[in-house]
Amino acid sequence: AGDKGAGDKGAGDKGAGDTDAKALLKIAAKPPCQIFVDGADPHLSTPQRALPLSPGKHRITLINNEQGIKETFTVTLKAGENPLVAKDFLKEKEAVESDPPP
Repeated sequence: AGDKGAGDKGAGDKGAGDTDAKALLKIAAKPPCQIFVDGADPHLSTPQRALPLSPGKHRITLINNEQGIKETFTVTLKAGENPLVAKDFLKEKEAVESDPPP
């Protein structure tokens, strides 16, 4: 019975350790974009309130083919962090379109 209790505690500790080892990235974009993480497609789109990622550097790519948007940037995460990345491509596009021609 003592071993079983120790096993339960160990499993609980492992679960808590896994949670602590992750960072949760909040990511938003206007217009909504597909999210690629380190070149892989997790089949997610913006907004995401808690995208679990391992600590360290990650390459994030946001894509919206209809609007011709493809932007890649790097985030460096620490365990337990929950930073927000927000991209407003509509504002950037308006700024470019509103510039008068030379």
